[in-house]
Amino acid sequence: MLLTIVLVALAGCAPGRGPSTQPAPEGASPIASRTLTLVTHVEPFSLSEHRALYATSGDSTDAKRLFNASFYLADYQGVSQALLVEQGPQLNTDTWRVNPDGSMDTVYRLRPNLTWHDGARLTADDLVLSWQMAKDPGYGVAELKPMNVMSNATALDTQTVAMHWSTTYPGADSLSGRDWSPLPSHLLRSGFESEAAQAVLARAYWTTQFVGLGPYKLAEWQPGAFISGTAFDGYAFGRPKIDRIEVRVAGDPSVAAVTLLSGAANMAVDRALGFEQGTLLSKQWEANHEGAVLLSANNLNYIQVQTRPEYINPPEITDQRVRQALSFALDKQALLEALQGGQGQAAEAFLVPGTDYYERALAQLTRYPRDLSRAAGLMQSAGLVRQSDGFYSTPDGRRFSPELRASATDQEARAQAINADSWKQLGVDVQTRLLSGEEYKDGELRSNYPAFFDADTAGIAEETVYVKLYGPNAASAASRWQGSNRGGYINPEYDRLYQQLTTSLERSAQIDAIVQSAKFISEQALLFPLYYSYNVKAHVSALKGPQPYAPTGSVTWGVEQWNFGY
Repeated sequence: MLLTIVLVALAGCAPGRGPSTQPAPEGASPIASRTLTLVTHVEPFSLSEHRALYATSGDSTDAKRLFNASFYLADYQGVSQALLVEQGPQLNTDTWRVNPDGSMDTVYRLRPNLTWHDGARLTADDLVLSWQMAKDPGYGVAELKPMNVMSNATALDTQTVAMHWSTTYPGADSLSGRDWSPLPSHLLRSGFESEAAQAVLARAYWTTQFVGLGPYKLAEWQPGAFISGTAFDGYAFGRPKIDRIEVRVAGDPSVAAVTLLSGAANMAVDRALGFEQGTLLSKQWEANHEGAVLLSANNLNYIQVQTRPEYINPPEITDQRVRQALSFALDKQALLEALQGGQGQAAEAFLVPGTDYYERALAQLTRYPRDLSRAAGLMQSAGLVRQSDGFYSTPDGRRFSPELRASATDQEARAQAINADSWKQLGVDVQTRLLSGEEYKDGELRSNYPAFFDADTAGIAEETVYVKLYGPNAASAASRWQGSNRGGYINPEYDRLYQQLTTSLERSAQIDAIVQSAKFISEQALLFPLYYSYNVKAHVSALKGPQPYAPTGSVTWGVEQWNFGY
């Protein structure tokens, strides 16, 4: 009802979005022009896809994609397609050689005649600069995959760059923007060579003066209001059919839904909508075919555990039995019912569903169906005592009160409440804290939590899933708090398995590493898998082009071909 009231109010004041007519040359027909208005969940930290300025799960990935271009881009099916490269590496040829010492060499040739948004030519030196910046410890990403195995970038000529790898890397022929994003040497090289990293990162280039390679070039960024862009004639896949875009922010998913229903926006991207709002839009649009909702089960939601001694509180969470008890107490079905209308799949382990090894791997893992009796037994065996008020205390009389943090966004806040209630039913006096949008941008604050943090994998690609415990991916002051291993877990054996996953060119060896990693996580209860959540996008029917997409696919694939079908 509240949503309907707000809708009526907005409908009365929303700006008109009908076709507008631009002046046409004498003797020509007027050209109908529309602005594609998108709504996202949070204002981007930066428009750049370079990892030094790219957050993990909290950023506006879909919106940023419109201003960027990378070596490769995943299509709707999640298949990497060459974008900036005319010729990429092909295994067992001169463009992709595995050396006797285990190192590797690859060669990338850029498409001819590509330019930046300001008209400067894209060259191999732009790729070398990007690599140099990422390898510089001051930018905080040198130890992240794949940069930590990219040993040396060399411009062979103005259009060709060679990369020497310290070890094999199977993703060399599918590098995304976060893996190796070009940077404009003509704008940044002098600063990189003469200024401290913090000074370079503070430049307006990364935000209001951004120059990229994407289908749209930045026209205006009014912080807190909107980001607008105009079609770029020099985009690698051709000039977009829609002349102008505008990205607006709606931190509340109900507001995002109303914005679509009122006509004030044409599409919701990133995490602007929750499952509940997607269901509402489907019902509102169904009768007259006024729009479409696109669902993709592409996130594994889980609880991350703090492992750094300097932050851990209470210390009892270092006991494997306590972590196992908390795992047995979680009500994953309640999460599905409340957040996804009972649809979707509970996560029994840290595995990617639908893979050919899923069932075989699941049979080897420790699983945690909801069982409060078993959880209570583990708490007791760990020395915790349930008091007369129903809550556990330590033998020395301290209340066992771990904190559970989460983002203040709608779905994360609701999930936190359900998880906290599950633990309270066990007798755990859990404390909760929600981080505001500004707090969530603070990498240090997101990493120094004392006990637990509701999180998700921001995709279910295997490398993305298992990096959450990879030691070199641990967020720290040295890495400018970059990295999604926010609990700071360090274990050489786990790191070895992750290296096997991300360096082996043999699929059987990759699968073996996945199974062993998932088994290790489940036995130790180092991460608490919860459920696979839907990523919800929606667009009005007048917008032609967006399609359903695979979990590892891009919803904005082919945006240059989108148009308004009037």
